Amino acid sequence: MTKILKNRNNPPMPAIHGPRGLVFTDLDKAEAFADTLELQFRANHTNFRHTNAIHREVRSILTENSNEFETKYHIEKNHKP
Repeated sequence: MTKILKNRNNPPMPAIHGPRGLVFTDLDKAEAFADTLELQFRANHTNFRHTNAIHREVRSILTENSNEFETKYHIEKNHKP
């Protein structure tokens, strides 16, 4: 495999289109590839105030539903027809 990859008789690789346009050299292709990966795997910018408000609301709803379930379960469990 190494011999095949090192063989200088391979046809040249075609140009690729990166964020800065067409690139032809190996170094420019590597840079274009790195730029594309950097753009794709960038962290999402989160509005933490909004996220925290959503978490509080969900916890509130789950707590209310949990209390209702416990009350209903307790009544049904102790109810004897």
